Amino acid sequence: MFKKIAAVQALEDLRLVLWFADGETRIYDVHDLMASRAEFAVLEDESVFRGVRLVAEGYGVSWGDELDLG
Repeated sequence: MFKKIAAVQALEDLRLVLWFADGETRIYDVHDLMASRAEFAVLEDESVFRGVRLVAEGYGVSWGDELDLG
């Protein structure tokens, strides 16, 4: 079962801080994702990476209309 994300914020060095609805906070490093999936290479552009937002009622994050992570 996926945990609901209450908020997300881009940090330096391609990391995200995720605040979950249950009060937990996690830091997620996006480097491994970028290394394993070519479509995520666009996130090296800091202006794109900082555009992260919540989607799917808090069950994922997205960068624009084409790139998301559940």
